[in-house]
Amino acid sequence: MSSHDVVYRVRKALGIKRVGHSGTLDPMAEGVLSIYIGQATKFIDLLKSSYKTYDVCFEYGKSSETFDIMGEVSDVELPSITREAFETAAYRFIGRQEQLPPMYSAIKHKGRPLYRYAREGQVIERRARTIEITELTVMDWDGRHGRIILRCSSGTYVRSFVVDLAAQLGTGGVMTNLVRLENDFVPLSECISLEDVSAQAIRPPDAFHPGPRVEISYDDYLRLRQGQTHLIASEETADRILLTVGGRFAGTARRSPQGYMREKIYHDISSPE
Repeated sequence: MSSHDVVYRVRKALGIKRVGHSGTLDPMAEGVLSIYIGQATKFIDLLKSSYKTYDVCFEYGKSSETFDIMGEVSDVELPSITREAFETAAYRFIGRQEQLPPMYSAIKHKGRPLYRYAREGQVIERRARTIEITELTVMDWDGRHGRIILRCSSGTYVRSFVVDLAAQLGTGGVMTNLVRLENDFVPLSECISLEDVSAQAIRPPDAFHPGPRVEISYDDYLRLRQGQTHLIASEETADRILLTVGGRFAGTARRSPQGYMREKIYHDISSPE
C-alpha cells in the first residue's frame, strides 16, 4: 500500500477531502506515516521533523535492481564477514555523506518518477544528495542476515544504505523488511491503524512537537488571524515558536529582529468564553 493509498482511505473514513501526509513510505515499508487533517495540512512543512528512525532488515549475498525483495532477486558472492567487520563497516556510515538515489524511487525527472523509467529499462543520471545518519545500532548479524536501527535525515533511502553497506563489505544486499519507528516526532507506539481511524482519534497538529510554546490571549489571536501586524512578546530564542490559546494550538511565529511575528495561523480556535 502506498502513502497515497493511506491518504485516500483516511479521506474516505472521515469524509474529509483535505488530508495530507508527511514522509512518503516505501511500498514495502510499514510503520509511522504522519497524516494531517483539515487546516493542519497547512502546517505540514512547518511541523515536520528533519529526521526519522527506521528498523531495517536485510540479506547479503543477494542483489536486486529495486534494492529490496520486491524486485527480481539473484545470488551474488558472499565472503565471510565477521560481526566485528560488519559493525566496523556499518558505523562508518554515521555522519553526513553523499547518497545516490535509487532508480526505483519517486524522484521526478522531466515530470515522471524515476521508477517509471526504470521499469522501461532506462537509467537516468542522478545527482547524489547530502544525507545524515545521526544514530546507528547493529541489532543482529549472522554472516548473511542483518538488522539495524538507524536515525537519519529526510531524503535518506534506507534501501540504498543497505546496498552501499554491502558494497563496502564486498557483496550485494537486498532489504527484506522496513519499519519506520518515528516520523515528525511521533513514535510508533502512539500510532493507530487504518482500521481505527475516526474523528475521535485525531490529535492536535502540535501533539508531539517538542518546540517551545508561547501562550497568547484570544484577542491577540484574533489580530493575528485577521492578518494584523502584531509582535509576540517572548523570551524564547528559537527561530520558530508554537502559539497556543488556552493551551490549544493556534499557529506558528518566526523570530525577526523586532521580535516574533506571525508565520501561519490555525483558524479553528473558538472563543474560550
